[in-house]
Amino acid sequence: MQDFRNNKTLGLFFSYGVGIRTWEKQGYLNRELKYYIKLAEKLGRVSFFTYDRIIAGADPAQFGTGSAPVPVSVSTRVAIVPNWLYVFLMPFAQAKAIKQCDILKTNQMSGALPAIVAKIIYRKKLVVRCGYEWFYSLIKAK
Repeated sequence: MQDFRNNKTLGLFFSYGVGIRTWEKQGYLNRELKYYIKLAEKLGRVSFFTYDRIIAGADPAQFGTGSAPVPVSVSTRVAIVPNWLYVFLMPFAQAKAIKQCDILKTNQMSGALPAIVAKIIYRKKLVVRCGYEWFYSLIKAK
């Protein structure tokens, strides 16, 4: 069996409009980072593709984790680009970082479009996580 440790990169596409700062404000940054740090330990690296307006390549430890540097990189958007437009630009704006990923993953369905485009353009494997299921919630609301 092939050992994937330390030689693969997982690219996580955040939900539409969400970033590290959102996770921090909502109180689940540390919980989410723990998952991805564990994955990074097994794979090698994790790259976050977020809607944050911060410096590209920022260390997630600066957002209150209090931990030592972690094998997670953060790609962000340019402040003047609105979220709705960044959905379409992300696969191109983050091309260099996406090309370094071996596997792409969505966090929620609302973040799937840029991940699907990146999968097609760069011929990457993609794991689509539903997360919040809109249809199920719609049926339940009736």
